[in-house]
Amino acid sequence: LKAFYSAMVKLAPRPVRNAAKEVHDATLEYMFDTVDRKIESLVTQTFKKMQDDPWTPKFFAQFLEHMWRTLWPEISDAVKEDLLEDKLKTTKLASKDVKLERKDAKQVWSWPPPPAPWPGMLAYCRAKFIYAIMPADKPIWWVIQ
Repeated sequence: LKAFYSAMVKLAPRPVRNAAKEVHDATLEYMFDTVDRKIESLVTQTFKKMQDDPWTPKFFAQFLEHMWRTLWPEISDAVKEDLLEDKLKTTKLASKDVKLERKDAKQVWSWPPPPAPWPGMLAYCRAKFIYAIMPADKPIWWVIQ
């Protein structure tokens, strides 16, 4: 189907090819804008949670949010321009890379080794010590205090 579509676009007159290119560009731009809005929504929710956290200093949360609001529009615009400039080359290369990665992931030799059947006492003590100094279920501000 993809080969048929590519052949039809190549055989189509120039105005039709230009229209197809414009539709493709508009679709890419819409997809990027959707992802951009989703990222912004998730980051906004994260900042809201950070400000509600009693352990996080308020000035630190406000500083991070200010930096995000200042830098994200510039980063987003730069990524969007790069995406629209390199869309065809990137798409072809990425699809080949993804196919190779999927093929390699199916091979047994690429799988990680199995875990040890009985973790030793040293591993147990190490895990307890690491949790005592860096608990994963507590915010960094709780650990610092």
